[in-house]
Amino acid sequence: MRFMQCALSAGLCCLLAGAAQAKANAASKPLPVNAFVGEITELPDFRGQDDPALKGAHLYDTEWGLILTENPEDAAMAARELRAAAAEFYRYFGQRLRRGLIYDHRYQQAVKDRSFDGVMWRFPWRFHRLSSGADKQPDAIAQALRSKLKAQFEKAGVRKSDAEIDALLKARAMQKGSGRVKSGPPSIQLEKASPMTGKIQVKLMRHELGHLVFMKEVIGKPSGEGYGSAAPDWLDEAAAIMMEDAALTARRRKAFREMVKNGRLYRLQDYFSMEHPTRHMQVLKELRGKVKKGGTTTVAFKLEPGNKMLQPLHDFYAFTRGFIDYLVEKSGNPRIFRHLARAAGEGMTAGEWFARHGTDYGLPGDMKALDADFRAYARALVQ
Repeated sequence: MRFMQCALSAGLCCLLAGAAQAKANAASKPLPVNAFVGEITELPDFRGQDDPALKGAHLYDTEWGLILTENPEDAAMAARELRAAAAEFYRYFGQRLRRGLIYDHRYQQAVKDRSFDGVMWRFPWRFHRLSSGADKQPDAIAQALRSKLKAQFEKAGVRKSDAEIDALLKARAMQKGSGRVKSGPPSIQLEKASPMTGKIQVKLMRHELGHLVFMKEVIGKPSGEGYGSAAPDWLDEAAAIMMEDAALTARRRKAFREMVKNGRLYRLQDYFSMEHPTRHMQVLKELRGKVKKGGTTTVAFKLEPGNKMLQPLHDFYAFTRGFIDYLVEKSGNPRIFRHLARAAGEGMTAGEWFARHGTDYGLPGDMKALDADFRAYARALVQ
């Protein structure tokens, strides 16, 4: 069984526009930044900062920016993810990612009131969920799973200890995984979690970084509606999906092939103007209205086969992955997205851009012809 716990903010699920970078307090003293040496370097001077709000925090320097968290293992993980995201960002947009700050979301207020040398963007993450000693008490979902399994054994006349139940749950989690989206303002994070301990393997840090850096470095402004950048939703989501790791990319491609087989492909004319499916999920719309501005809440969904409520979300991500692959293969130029993004920033629609520049990239300029060519490409994947 899989669960997705989706964080809502005053805007909507996913990267919340405008919250990632608060204006630095002009009176704050900039934190010292040593020259980068090796993969990751702790900045010892920071440990002397007399600020209760930063209790236990350590500041680490990396090639691509600063990381503020409790332990070096989390910082090393973030450094790897940041480096990978920066490489993909350069591949698709031809820009070197400027330095930023990744910080534990628990330090949100402290980070908001400080300036950091050379930091151009800020990104929160739930690092305490990564630490091996964190969340030793099982959460509500883990307890529910334990109780349900224990009841099943008792009904069958078999007694199992808590340790045995935990071992069974752990084996099940390792076989199937447990997808959870945990909130850390201003983003959501999809995590692979053990239901017993809360330990996770980050799968979507790069995805959420993609949303943020696309907004900050490429488009330059948020949507003003609580989701991503001011670019069309398909392009904003494409920027995030481009950053994902190989395993998640493979799953997206598999899901896209299933869409092709089942005849669920969107028309490109519709796709280019689509809103992100989360905007239309009724339960999220109702909860959004109940959340105070700047606050968060959570809701859990079962990510089981046939879950019709979440199918539009899965399809949107899968279709976007398929369209990314199509454009890169047909044009032979991953940086076609840089030009699409620049045009979007200038107010040009995708249809207008393809009509004007599509043939320059070996693509049909007419929208109907582009849609037909894309469908032929997609069908060839499943033949």
